Amino acid sequence: MKQNGTPKIIRLTKTKNGSAHNVPLNTVALEALKQQKEAVAHEGGDPVFPRPGLRSDCRWWFEPALREAKISEYT
Repeated sequence: MKQNGTPKIIRLTKTKNGSAHNVPLNTVALEALKQQKEAVAHEGGDPVFPRPGLRSDCRWWFEPALREAKISEYT
């Protein structure tokens, strides 16, 4: 999970248990984040998947992922 020799991670600071975590990102996750950034305008410090409203609709990438994984009857 290195890109140009540098591991890509995301630091999660607001978690359910209150502990911060580093999460390694693979190329699929990096591409999903890139597409989300292109689809939804972001300011510094904004959540990646903001709520509520139209900006929180992640179905545009989630439904194709379900189809590609051949997962059916998931709502």
